[in-house]
Amino acid sequence: MHPLSAMHLLRAQAAVNGYNHQSESDPIAVVFGTSMLHKSDHCLNCGEPAPGQFCAQCGQKNTHYHVSFGELLEEVVSELFQLDSRIGRTVVPFLFQPGKLTREFVAGRRIRFSSPLRLYLLSSFVYFLVLSLVGPSKLMVVSTPPTETRGPSASEPVWENLSPAERKQFVQRKTAGLSKYGRVGNEVKEKIDELAAWDGEKIAQKLRGGISGKMSKAMFFLLPLFALLLKVLFVGSGRYYIEHLVFALHFHSFCFVALLVPALVSREQVGLIAMIWILVYLLVALRRVYGQSWPRSVAKYVALVASYGMLLGLGMLTMMILTILF
Repeated sequence: MHPLSAMHLLRAQAAVNGYNHQSESDPIAVVFGTSMLHKSDHCLNCGEPAPGQFCAQCGQKNTHYHVSFGELLEEVVSELFQLDSRIGRTVVPFLFQPGKLTREFVAGRRIRFSSPLRLYLLSSFVYFLVLSLVGPSKLMVVSTPPTETRGPSASEPVWENLSPAERKQFVQRKTAGLSKYGRVGNEVKEKIDELAAWDGEKIAQKLRGGISGKMSKAMFFLLPLFALLLKVLFVGSGRYYIEHLVFALHFHSFCFVALLVPALVSREQVGLIAMIWILVYLLVALRRVYGQSWPRSVAKYVALVASYGMLLGLGMLTMMILTILF
């Protein structure tokens, strides 16, 4: 029998023992919990029988790429949204044991729980679906103190007393200076002038229809930034960026689930409880995952909340403006 190299011997042992080496090295498998590629009963390279993940003779992965886009899409959807036994084992630590899922994933104990990206996609899908139905105004119900009624200024008209035509004329005077910015300025000016005649209900409908889609896309940019902030704050922890990204996926998934409650129950107390729950969850998760002392954890927690809060607020404001204008 031809002697195997050390690498081939290890792979052969993995194939015999049924160890899914591919799930450790294949990014698709790590993310979705599956290789999403077809396997053959023999090695396509040397022709030897290959019942496992790797060929015991030459070490090549036992996969082939002859799959249609429809098959790939079907398997992705199935893997993302199927409810298996892992969901039941994931719910309790996900909601009530901050940081446990991240620690288990980083430690290599991944088969017991749903993958981080599956949790994120499922929770964000449900959240933004509800958001598109109930509207952004019901995400948080915050009461505002009554403002003092003042008489109209001699120079500024009372907006509520203006007709749609008068509102448009007023806004046109205020936005006249945008024309100096060329084509872009003129387009923005025309859109603002058009919006001046809209009432509150029409603007709310515009937001309800567009902000959920834009925010879901924006989160894919904000989430890696959150992981980057973790990388900077915990630069001496010896962790790779992907580990911070796993933490970010788990935390944002929890945020989507927690914010579902005030989205469905329009009461100020419910929204306040959800925000406190999220903030406490983040602090405890940071302490458990990174294992630093409470004073250092609190200091980095404050820096993280402040910096990411500004990024999140800027992102939400940008999405609202883009939704209204375009």
